[in-house]
Amino acid sequence: MISARQSSAKRKEMEKKDLLAKMDRLFRISPVKMKAQDGSGTMITVEHRIGKEAGFFTLRDLMEKLGLEQEHADFIKDMLRQIKNPDERKEVTDAHYTRQKAKAMKVTSDYRRHLELFYGNYPRPVLPAISFVPVTDNDNALFIQGLVDSSSYELLVGEAEDIYRWTETVFTKTKKWADLNKRAELQAKALLKCPGINKEIRHRLDSIKNGEIPPKLEFGG
Repeated sequence: MISARQSSAKRKEMEKKDLLAKMDRLFRISPVKMKAQDGSGTMITVEHRIGKEAGFFTLRDLMEKLGLEQEHADFIKDMLRQIKNPDERKEVTDAHYTRQKAKAMKVTSDYRRHLELFYGNYPRPVLPAISFVPVTDNDNALFIQGLVDSSSYELLVGEAEDIYRWTETVFTKTKKWADLNKRAELQAKALLKCPGINKEIRHRLDSIKNGEIPPKLEFGG
């Protein structure tokens, strides 16, 4: 007999696959061969819409296309019947909408990994750039900014301006985390100078110092 937890996990997995399929339909095109822009003469099979001019989706657009807005509308109808207090109802429905937005961002992240695996298996591994980037003074939107070489990051397919949007957006969003990561690495090097550090912790600090993530720390009771 399937437990409630297993049933819930199965539903979530099915929902994830369904959302990924819907997302892929938004970008999928018939395969077309394009010559790489780096002058190598490499022909790259492109199977997704590339660039801002090929169309983009704001977060609200994406939620509508994925059916998340309709789910929220249905949820509001249910709450109108179940919760009579307007303030309590608003709190519940606002929390639900926040979860719906988080779900849209999660499927975007999952789809990025899907595209990376898809194009990473090419004879010449290619890396897609896809993120929410500014498209107007007030709006960010999602589209595939381009395809680059997975080793050199040279632009192969797409417009330099679109890749620039990705570059600045991702750099700005991750800068503080990169700084914290560097601080932790420097902290590891400093701690290695302490004479009282035991052998196991010293080994783990060595990993961090070398830019490697140590195995998960376990506490034996």
